[in-house]
Amino acid sequence: MSFGCEQYNFIVGNDEIALNCEMGLYLDFKVTDGVIHGCEGLEHFKDRMADNDPRRAVWSREPGQKWLRGQPACAKQNMSYPIGDTPIYKIMEEYAYDNNLWINDFFSAYEKMVHNGYNPGQLQNAARVSLNKEYCPLPLQSSKDIPCYEREEAADGSAFMIGTRFDLIDSDHVLQYNAKNSSVNFGKMTGEPNQLWKMSVSGEQFINQQTGTALSIFGNTNFKIQDIGNNSFKIVIVELNKVLDAWPARNNSGKELSIWWSHGRSNQQFYLIQPTL
Repeated sequence: MSFGCEQYNFIVGNDEIALNCEMGLYLDFKVTDGVIHGCEGLEHFKDRMADNDPRRAVWSREPGQKWLRGQPACAKQNMSYPIGDTPIYKIMEEYAYDNNLWINDFFSAYEKMVHNGYNPGQLQNAARVSLNKEYCPLPLQSSKDIPCYEREEAADGSAFMIGTRFDLIDSDHVLQYNAKNSSVNFGKMTGEPNQLWKMSVSGEQFINQQTGTALSIFGNTNFKIQDIGNNSFKIVIVELNKVLDAWPARNNSGKELSIWWSHGRSNQQFYLIQPTL
């Protein structure tokens, strides 16, 4: 900790709590009567803490510091089963970096868990998407939306660009995937793959030609195209009875689209543009 931009900061409301059994999957420490110990930075964790005194919180400290809060210098958890297999901490890191790997394993484990207490034949299989089609991109830190969806293949046919009739966005701007912040916004037309889209085989998803993934706005990926004449259409989210709205992107701000009640004005009107060969 050099007190630069990487210093430890506590942000009220954004802290997270984990049980000893959860933290122990990644860090190697000892527990006696519910009190953790055995790592530099935990020396002030005392036996009296086992009394569950709620009057004050006790924080781990940055090693070598008397008062500075921080992560203790615990080694990573190298336990494995069977012995010699992948250590637990590496499995935790794999899940942290790959949501799809985690969700696939979670499905199997969850099904086993909910079977507890039931005899064979008492439970019926529910409809669900195929595991090899379930896609769970890593969410943005600021997002509270659940982005998992059933991934579809792009249909045959030419790719296209998506423009807006909104008069507060330049006519040479089209919908694009922005790799800088993993969002979808309007940018000046280049015809690059991040601005090219195809409909999915069901006709309900816009598949980006750079990423191969569906257009996702606040976790919504399935849309209905509603023709409104003049070669224009609305992009409807049937489940919410709302439509995509370009208002936040006005004045070429580069902001992502929003979802709003349908009112028919130009900021909710889109059209297709065929790229020039």
